[in-house]
Amino acid sequence: MEVKPNYCKLSIAFSEGTIFMVPKYQRAYSWTKENVDQYCSDMYELYLSSLADNPREHFLGGVVCVKVESDNDLDERNIYQLVDGQQRLSTTVLFFSRLVERMKALNLDVEGAELRERRVGEYGDKFVVLAVEENDKVIRIPRITLSKRDYDFYDNLIRPTTVDVPTTKSHELLLEAKKVIDSYIDKVMADD
Repeated sequence: MEVKPNYCKLSIAFSEGTIFMVPKYQRAYSWTKENVDQYCSDMYELYLSSLADNPREHFLGGVVCVKVESDNDLDERNIYQLVDGQQRLSTTVLFFSRLVERMKALNLDVEGAELRERRVGEYGDKFVVLAVEENDKVIRIPRITLSKRDYDFYDNLIRPTTVDVPTTKSHELLLEAKKVIDSYIDKVMADD
């Protein structure tokens, strides 16, 4: 097996056609409030640096994945099984899904609403779902699919549906992560 490290920006990791899948042998979501607080704090610092016209880069951490070969030559999706990095990538997708939902709820004038709709589409289609056309219909596929025990609960968190009652420790952690992210986004929006 050949291992090739590839250092890239987040937007490249979530490039067109890329989907991440957590194999069933991987552990469930395990980031605690402290982990998500640190993640959000890093995102907030990046945001502040961009406002100061001094944008900086941040090392999100390593991700190890294996490309899954498709039997269908027409399938343009690049599917990767996550070996390491599930916590970072699933938190990133959750972060952007919460950002998109907060943006949708803003009351804006016509010009602001047009910009919001562009950003909602841009962030949603880049980091939350992959929009693909199949049989003349556009379908939206989650950018990351967690293992079976977390799949439905996580999918309901990142898409605007009802949130299930947590039944496992990982569900409780995912719900806590959502609350922490919402709190940080509310703080940023209140500061503006």
